[in-house]
Amino acid sequence: MTYGLPDIQEQDDICEACQLENHTRVVFPDIAFRASLKLQLMHTDVCGPIHNESLNGSKYFFLFVDDYNRFCWVYFS
Repeated sequence: MTYGLPDIQEQDDICEACQLENHTRVVFPDIAFRASLKLQLMHTDVCGPIHNESLNGSKYFFLFVDDYNRFCWVYFS
């Protein structure tokens, strides 16, 4: 349908990185552990150092989340 374009040749061999890139991820299991009591399972994260300090001079913050009721605590440092 077009003129002047070269024919595209398919490659039979595919490098290992390309094969891994096209793999689908393993599906997470449907059964996941959820806390049945307060403070039974906690998730935490630390963020920093942040270039812009807070009003009290903090450059880090710590986040705690209770898995049972999703209550969050944030501490600045």
